[in-house]
Amino acid sequence: MQNHLLYPPLNLVPDKNILFQNGSYLVSISQDRYEVEKALALRYEVFCEEFQKGSIPKQGEKLETDDYDSQCHHLIVTELKSGIVVGTYRLQTYEMATNGLGFYSNLEFDLEYFPKTFLKRSVEIGRACIRKEFRNNRVLFLLWRGLAAYLKKMKKCTLFGCCSLYSNQMKDGVLIYNQFEKNSQICNEFAIPVQPDYTTPNQLFSAPEIHASKEILVPTLFQKYLDIGSKVASKPALDHDFGSIDFLVYLNITQADRKFLQFLGRGL
Repeated sequence: MQNHLLYPPLNLVPDKNILFQNGSYLVSISQDRYEVEKALALRYEVFCEEFQKGSIPKQGEKLETDDYDSQCHHLIVTELKSGIVVGTYRLQTYEMATNGLGFYSNLEFDLEYFPKTFLKRSVEIGRACIRKEFRNNRVLFLLWRGLAAYLKKMKKCTLFGCCSLYSNQMKDGVLIYNQFEKNSQICNEFAIPVQPDYTTPNQLFSAPEIHASKEILVPTLFQKYLDIGSKVASKPALDHDFGSIDFLVYLNITQADRKFLQFLGRGL
């Protein structure tokens, strides 16, 4: 990662990269190589060491990174007392994507099926993680308030990205998709196709053993997205690199749960 490609300029005035402070935590956008690498190191700790997933790091580096990091902003929550980054998201707008390699989600899902107006008003989010000992609702909600503050600063209103089920069994993806259909969590407005290299065979959706199977547990973060009004816009995709089943999910912030919106709006 080269210094001049480390991150797009943010130009937030008057607070520059700081979005807000809440008690002993600071929520901000990484503004230099040092801060970005703190986010990448946290991703390595969570994805590579804890979950045995993520991009393969360069020899000797304990950073989880890929070619998209240099064109994105990195939202971080920092514990002020220790100075450690305890939570992060990777973010990019339509403008950033078109000036770079495109949207990361387009590797798995054909985003051409979204109207351009949708993409222009959206922020792609991904690589969300929280340090294990800080994995509680407070840090998660600080990250979400950070997302809301970022949307406001960038004049956007929609979030989208991949949500994962840590399994490489295609039938698990079909099972959970059926659950989403049953619970009316599939989007009626968009049906975004999975890219050919990531698709699940159609016959699996009608297999007798699928319909006879018990429901499986939706991962906690994924379920929280659904609880606040997010919708699933795709069938399952098999992410070969991460060894996970992914879905394309989006949230129009103006259509989110009202209590959640009131919470997000405090102090922003």
